[in-house]
Amino acid sequence: MESDPHQLSAAIECGVTLGDYRIERMIGEGGMGRVYLAEHMLLGRKVAIKKLRSEFSGNREAVRRFFGEARAVNRIAHENIIEITDFVEDAEQGSYYIMELLDGRTLEACYETSGPFPLRRAVPIAIQIASALNAVHKAGIVHRDLKPENVFLTRRQDGTDLVKLLDFGVAKLTAEDSTISVNSTQQGAILGTPEYMSPEQASGKAIDERSDIYSFGVILFEMVTGGRPFEADNFGDIVVKHVTSPIPKPSEWPGAPYEIPVELEQLIVACLGKQPSDRIGSMSEVELSLRAMHEASLFDDAATTALRGVGAPVIPVAAPAVARDVDFDLGPEPSRSGWKLAGLAAIAVVGVGLLLWSRAGDEPAPPTQTPISNPQPRPAVSAPVDASPPAPVTTKTGPALPTVERTKPTSRVTNKPRKPRRYKKRRKRRPSKKRRKDRKLIDKNAVIDPFDD
Repeated sequence: MESDPHQLSAAIECGVTLGDYRIERMIGEGGMGRVYLAEHMLLGRKVAIKKLRSEFSGNREAVRRFFGEARAVNRIAHENIIEITDFVEDAEQGSYYIMELLDGRTLEACYETSGPFPLRRAVPIAIQIASALNAVHKAGIVHRDLKPENVFLTRRQDGTDLVKLLDFGVAKLTAEDSTISVNSTQQGAILGTPEYMSPEQASGKAIDERSDIYSFGVILFEMVTGGRPFEADNFGDIVVKHVTSPIPKPSEWPGAPYEIPVELEQLIVACLGKQPSDRIGSMSEVELSLRAMHEASLFDDAATTALRGVGAPVIPVAAPAVARDVDFDLGPEPSRSGWKLAGLAAIAVVGVGLLLWSRAGDEPAPPTQTPISNPQPRPAVSAPVDASPPAPVTTKTGPALPTVERTKPTSRVTNKPRKPRRYKKRRKRRPSKKRRKDRKLIDKNAVIDPFDD
């Protein structure tokens, strides 16, 4: 008896085991499968399990596409592409594969909470997406469903963004390879998300790696402007806009959050060419251009991160200086010998200072001037003035020099004539008592040499 298809497509309940893993809860859902959080029952390691919906288990094309995604991802082996460790095809439990568990959010979820990213964050994220797509194209694979929902953002240990590219379920091989089996759609079949499709993909034409370049340009446009270049209410109108509408410039986008550098705008427009030949050559060129902009620090200017309509960017003002207690490092404590030397040096300095002060005391002190708060004019004194010049004094050798009256030096303290110094003659120091005694003993015990003449 056949089971109800609606019951088969129901989500797996918590606690059910798939192989060696115990299901904890569902964390994602897509058109062909669901993603569950699971734990290895022996190792205790947390993983993500993507299981094909039960209604597709009997569809060999769906199963082939499902496992083709796992093989394609393992073939690329890139840091920015999710890692798949194992895949299982079981008649009873269905088809599923094991992936690394990521902690973070998709790019689409980040848009909903924080809006467009500042350039300092958007450009490094775009570099990682371009690097992952470059590795995908070198492996001969076209992603065909590049959109913010399939770009996952997690964190490195240093806090920077780490990009993981997801969902290769509709990927397409550009070269025949018997070791990998991914989806090979018929001519005219359309797979992907309309808002991010290239014109040739939306028209059902043959595509190559340049289709992913167009989708990348749409993502980068949305990441820096906050809006998609082409939007409509139905699939047909979106296809018409992708094929015929001119490419809008990000700098002229209404409501753009900040000024976009010219170099970045030129790169976005080069990715959104209507014809594949009008676009930039490869994702390798896109990655190199973004890295050159990032290394040139084009996005360090505060004006590029200031939101329009909010006002001028806030410039932090330094707080006024406040006196604080500061501990100075005076080095290790000096030893006792150091203190002794320092004391002797201080005594020497004091002695020299006293000597200089005593010598300076012998000289007359300069007259001090007392400031007068309210100076009064002196009364004029009338005295007879002899207008005739004095008679010159002459000597035998010539005119005499002016005489200067000599004054005796006075003391600075008493203002009296200072007495001349008398230096006492230093008498010879008498030997100590012990020395005199030793000399007497030497004279007493002296030995007389009989042969001494």
